[in-house]
Amino acid sequence: MQQDLLLDQKFLELIESVNIEELNTQEKAVIRILKRDTQNYKKIPSQLIKQLVETTNQAQIAWRNARTENNFDLFAPNLEKIVTLLKQKAESLGYTDNIYDALLDEYEEGLTVVKLDKFFNEIEPPLKNLLDYIKSSDKYTENHPLETLPYDKVSMQKLNEKVLDFFKADRKKLRIDESTHPFTENISVDDVRITTRYADKDFQDSLTATIHEFGHALYELQVARELTGTPIQGGVSLGIHESQSRFFENMIGRTKAFIEIFLQDIKALSPEISEYVNKEGVDGVYSYFNMVKPSFIRVQADEITYHLHIKLRYEIEKGLINGEIEVKDLPTIWNDKMEKLLGVRPVNDSDGVLQDVHWSLGAIGYFPTYSIGTFTSGLIKYELEKSLGNIEDSITQDHGIDQIQSYLSEKINKFGSIFTPEDLLKQAFEERFTTMYLIKYLEDKYKEIY
Repeated sequence: MQQDLLLDQKFLELIESVNIEELNTQEKAVIRILKRDTQNYKKIPSQLIKQLVETTNQAQIAWRNARTENNFDLFAPNLEKIVTLLKQKAESLGYTDNIYDALLDEYEEGLTVVKLDKFFNEIEPPLKNLLDYIKSSDKYTENHPLETLPYDKVSMQKLNEKVLDFFKADRKKLRIDESTHPFTENISVDDVRITTRYADKDFQDSLTATIHEFGHALYELQVARELTGTPIQGGVSLGIHESQSRFFENMIGRTKAFIEIFLQDIKALSPEISEYVNKEGVDGVYSYFNMVKPSFIRVQADEITYHLHIKLRYEIEKGLINGEIEVKDLPTIWNDKMEKLLGVRPVNDSDGVLQDVHWSLGAIGYFPTYSIGTFTSGLIKYELEKSLGNIEDSITQDHGIDQIQSYLSEKINKFGSIFTPEDLLKQAFEERFTTMYLIKYLEDKYKEIY
């Protein structure tokens, strides 16, 4: 239906009839986005679009069942269909160097295998060096008491709601619900839904998921109202989107100042947690939120090993789309790569190849944007603190959160998709994408902790 609407002949003629020279910046962006979308829809056969939608809807149910049953074989046939269809889609879209580039470009305009290979080769050595430094520290541990202590779900829900209130979330425009995998759904600039998940223990998982998804939601809620209903209303790319969610999750949610604000609410999660916090105080909770150790689950990974999880997925996706990896071999390949990159080996499919929902959605090419976005958040933190001062000081002040959100709005959010990701950073900070700010942030922070 979307394809039919966008490829209506009269609509295409209107797009082509526009004189670009007579347009303002916003109007030029509208035409840029429309031409990109219509050109892509022209290339993809309608039957292929229909097959992809039907296949991924069925695959999401199969993935959920497979994860519950801890059995990759229940999902494998669906994933084989998805990979086959996405190869056809990539061939239809076209590419210059690598077939995977066509899928990467859907999520981050201009992203290629050449750029990503360079990126991961650049970040892996300093991350592994930092990880080695931490593992050699006397403070290094692979277990933390708070990981195993139970929490009350109702109390956890109250904490998540209180965190959203702290972030000044307009509850007429944002709501939170529960799902297997946390996500954000953008309906309009006045209606964004987020989800989190709950377990019996390890409360950090639920809390950081809520903060992460709020970062996504705020981006959409702070888009300039005049862009409502236009092709440039939403966030420009998943990389920029992830820069917002990871900024909130890591650079606010993992700070000692933030934890201290909610310390009493954390104690209320269970008698066991209260007993621990009474004994160890904010430092104990801070060490839990910032514990570094190789682990199985990406969304629970620390700030350093997280990117090794992303590299694993990138290498597998690249291999799948280039025909170098077969779906049936994925559990073994996944476990082998995880052991090589992180030094741990999953003992079941649910903690390994089945942990993420993305492939069941047909979202191959998405994962690299998590790392691209996180490293972009390092640039944002550096620039924001030049203007507003230390983030920890800001969030303890009366209007600190307002100032942070206003800054993000003025620099990033309000522009929606007016600029390409590269041009947006250049306009906001007069800088191109760089890895150095996040690496410095990680080294400074974790060498102090460890």
